[in-house]
Amino acid sequence: MSNPNRRRMLKAVRETWIDGYLKHSLDNLVRIELGLEEIPDAISRPWDVIVQQPNRAPRPLPPGQAMDTVLDELGQALLILGAPGAGKTTLLLELARDLLDRAERDVSHPMPVVFHLSSWAVRRRPLADWLVDELAERYYVQRKLAQTWIEADQVLPLLDGLDEVAPEHRAGCVEAINTFHHRHGLVPLAMCCRAADYQALSTRVELSGAVAIEPLLRAQVSTYLKQAGKPLDGVRTALREDETLWELLDTPLMLSIVTLAYRGRSAAEVRATGSLEERRAHLFANYSERMFERRTKATDYTREQTILWLAWLARSLMHANLSVFYVESMQPRWLPLKGQRRLVSMIPNIFSGLAAGLISGLLGGLRNGSFYGLAVGIAFGLIFGLGSWLNNDDRISPAEILGWSSAWINVKRILVISLVIALVNGFILGMVENLIFGLIAGLALGLVSGLFMLIEGGMFIGGMTYRTHPNEGIKRSLRNSITISLISGLTGGLSSGLGFWLFFGPDTALFGAIQFGMLAALYSGLSNGGIAYLKHYALRVLLWRNGYTPWDYIPFLDYAAERVFLRKIGGGYIFTHRLLMEYFATLEPIEQGGQTKAEQRQ
Repeated sequence: MSNPNRRRMLKAVRETWIDGYLKHSLDNLVRIELGLEEIPDAISRPWDVIVQQPNRAPRPLPPGQAMDTVLDELGQALLILGAPGAGKTTLLLELARDLLDRAERDVSHPMPVVFHLSSWAVRRRPLADWLVDELAERYYVQRKLAQTWIEADQVLPLLDGLDEVAPEHRAGCVEAINTFHHRHGLVPLAMCCRAADYQALSTRVELSGAVAIEPLLRAQVSTYLKQAGKPLDGVRTALREDETLWELLDTPLMLSIVTLAYRGRSAAEVRATGSLEERRAHLFANYSERMFERRTKATDYTREQTILWLAWLARSLMHANLSVFYVESMQPRWLPLKGQRRLVSMIPNIFSGLAAGLISGLLGGLRNGSFYGLAVGIAFGLIFGLGSWLNNDDRISPAEILGWSSAWINVKRILVISLVIALVNGFILGMVENLIFGLIAGLALGLVSGLFMLIEGGMFIGGMTYRTHPNEGIKRSLRNSITISLISGLTGGLSSGLGFWLFFGPDTALFGAIQFGMLAALYSGLSNGGIAYLKHYALRVLLWRNGYTPWDYIPFLDYAAERVFLRKIGGGYIFTHRLLMEYFATLEPIEQGGQTKAEQRQ
């Protein structure tokens, strides 16, 4: 029987990339057999400097060959090249599907996992370390387990989008891949990149094989359009007079876009002028218009709002080197103004200071008068505000799962501290009352304090295996924050109540238990999920006020997925294709106050 963690990992990859993306890929609207050819000169083999390799000319591969067979025949380390929209990611995911089938049948087979190289440029770490980071941050595998998997060659990396790495860092990324492959040469590996971007590199990947996706032949395009029938008569007519239009139709993606954008349109509506890039932008604009005509449930989002919000999302993802968007992955740095970013980070500090001051001030005032309450409230407000600031950072890090660590590591330390508490308090109380009372009370205080430290030290917040719903990480953070608050409040209230009863009598004990129990609950809840929750919604409010997003963001993202601008995969969203994201990123940005530059000029 396979390991449950392995089964969950395979399920996460299949549900995310095969069921969630590949089965609904825009490329799949056009099912034309892709021509592949082996291109030996695209890679560097370590033995090439010693043994001359004759006959290194490209050679076509047999049509219809499964991608796992291609990987096997070319030495288990494969580079896939092609033009934008040629189907590189589709082939990589077909390979993932085939390898998932193998891994589910054979528990010794490494787990195929898809990784987007775009995020490598953020920290530019060794690839093995980056893979661990990605398993932890994108697939929510416990970091220790992720480290074990990578070191034991139990993960088969499928690396998408070398061309999405910032140009100045691509050569370094290739070097990182080569270093990893040298050290983990027994584990298979596959990656893909746009052909032009790869050819511009001075460094080559040191893999065993490379294939390039051939452009669609005009005969293939003509056959497809003919089979589509009357709805694409306008496209066929325009092609007879428009050579540039043929240049647009050399990949499955662009043929799919044309099919959707110009279905039922006349030849006059299909024709356009300008450069190839201008024609492509015109095509995507027409595609967008047709997607707005799709029948879906009623919505309050206008066409202009949808385009502006998607344009901001596309620019933000590209700036953050991300391909898959999770609502909980938004960070304060996505805001344009430094003051707004600082405000997001300050919200937990302000909240904790006000809450602590209110709790302490009200209870202190009820017990000892308003002046005392005011003084205590200000003191505890400052202490908690400062403490929250010290525990805070610039990132929003959801606390997604509550667990318990092995407490044996800390038992000796907890026993020592509890014994010191028992002896010190026992001596003090023995001097005040009598030795027997001091001994019993000291032991009770030491026991309760040890219990509190044991519970607090044993709790930990970690990642989850798989997100299935949007913003699940933030929702889990709130639930975990409440759970930890209740546990800490009860144990903190019990220990402080006992201490107040022993030192000051039963009348003070109730107030002490309530006050310090509530403060313990506040501190623990904020430290374990509460800060992430507050910062996330502070960020959402500012993004909404700036006009970058709607307030009801998840329903809007679902609406954009219904319009086939986005695809929903697990708990995240991805643009239907990189080219579409790049198109939206070029559209006019939203300025402060939610207006475009054009609107401000009016």
